Amino acid sequence: MKASKYIVAAALALSVSGLSAQKDSDGEIIFKALTVEMNRSLTGLKLGKYQSPFFIANYLSDGKAFRAKASLGALVSSDESPLRGPSYRMMLGDYSLTDENFSGNTYGYSSGGASLSLPKENDYVAIRSAFWSILDRSYKQTVETYNQKLATLKQLNNTEKEPLDDYTRTAPVTLLMPVTPLKYDKKQWEKSVKEISAIFCNYPDIQTSSAEVRLVNTVVYLVNSEGTKIRYNGNLAALEVNISTQAEDGEVLRDKISYYAPLNEQLPSLDIICKEVDAMAKSMCERCKAPLIDEPYQGPVVFEGSALADVFANKLFGWGGLLTARIPVSAAGNQNNGSNKMESKLGKRICAENISIVSKPLTREYNNIPLIGAFEIDAEGVAPKNDLALVDKGILKTLLSDRVPTPKVKESNGHSRFSIYGGYQKSPGVIHVSYAGGQTYPEFIRSVAAETAKNGLDYYYIIRKLEGDNKPLAIYRVSVKTGEEKMVRSANITDFPMLSLKYALGGTSEEYVCNTLRWQSMGVSYIVPRAMAFNDISIEKDNSPKSKLPLVPNPLASK
Repeated sequence: MKASKYIVAAALALSVSGLSAQKDSDGEIIFKALTVEMNRSLTGLKLGKYQSPFFIANYLSDGKAFRAKASLGALVSSDESPLRGPSYRMMLGDYSLTDENFSGNTYGYSSGGASLSLPKENDYVAIRSAFWSILDRSYKQTVETYNQKLATLKQLNNTEKEPLDDYTRTAPVTLLMPVTPLKYDKKQWEKSVKEISAIFCNYPDIQTSSAEVRLVNTVVYLVNSEGTKIRYNGNLAALEVNISTQAEDGEVLRDKISYYAPLNEQLPSLDIICKEVDAMAKSMCERCKAPLIDEPYQGPVVFEGSALADVFANKLFGWGGLLTARIPVSAAGNQNNGSNKMESKLGKRICAENISIVSKPLTREYNNIPLIGAFEIDAEGVAPKNDLALVDKGILKTLLSDRVPTPKVKESNGHSRFSIYGGYQKSPGVIHVSYAGGQTYPEFIRSVAAETAKNGLDYYYIIRKLEGDNKPLAIYRVSVKTGEEKMVRSANITDFPMLSLKYALGGTSEEYVCNTLRWQSMGVSYIVPRAMAFNDISIEKDNSPKSKLPLVPNPLASK
């Protein structure tokens, strides 16, 4: 985030408007306050020989969150809290050269830090005062950063043949989304998480467990100096159940199950959730007694469901993946800070020719499953392109971008997304990964077994849940001869290079929808084949130090 920018200036008297402290169902008080202070700053902020800002965007997020957590049938916490905060973006210079894209300032964009607090109510004068304070304090640092950048460019004698603009132009938009208030039954949800968490009372081998619901509604108001005016409404309902225990050798075992939807009424029924949570508990007890993997393995590995979604999320949509990243100007001459090597692969094959990846941010539902990654406008006023081909038959076509151009992706395709808690970040929304010529699941499994036997191996692995990049939470060893699955534990994926995506062994025609949270604040939806297999994946025993077992048995064991 860009640091707050200080300036010594006399406080300007603000006239009290008749709009003050009135109810503001359409946000007009907020919009008026944000606009007035933006316009005053565009002309009034000027320090010595330095120009006024050429670009300002003011954001105000206003929402509500409910959270309830329970363990073993008892309510641990329950709270309702407002979500309200300011943020902004200010740039000096012009579109071709701004104070941003410079490693001398804090990387990223501006976020509030006002000396005057934002009021809880839509009070016209108080909102103006808060944003006056933010923008006034910001300007001096913007001038300082811009000055440093100009000096650095002069020192580097940067003479590009085709200079790259620092920020792209876009036509102003007006989009006022209808506000969907957060509606829920507090008592019922407290009862539900207690009921879900009480399932683990029947499983004394499980050491820790919790069930937590989070319901969030955020309305973000945005105005910028280009004439854009947006009221963005975001909703999230999340139900997360986490458990952990230890095997007899002290290995810590974890598992989780998560449900996400835009609205809480779109979550699965309590009966379905309880059945799936009970199944997870049973599986964990089996895993405690499962054998350790007994030898290093390199060969075919099948990834199913959420584990396959995690593979694509980690390999292609993490840092350095299919998201643009600008190389900032650096006084040290380090031109690799913030670079994205994937951009050099545009037009080249990065996946098997059967694999295509399409961004579909306007898709709100798939196979009757609501998608939490859908959005229709981004935080820079750009409407995202639907059905945007990122990878076509294995060939990289483009990256997800914002309004900061890069050498090969010079226009935004609208992926600077609003966060559910306010603020914004570059992120995928709805990603559809398809496998051409996919088989039914039984056909697919037979083909994997045949390939495994061809490699002279007696078994292969199926991974159904992943934690992070390399820790399987649910991994099964499958006999080539009999097809029998056997749960194992203490495994780590030690080698799964990007190159493996080029050599997928196969995939299913059936699909799986995975809603997930990026940075715990950004909804993303992955539509992937039910299963895919990759060759030459290395799996070895996890030799991490083990923890000591409890000295006294779990109280549940003595009930």
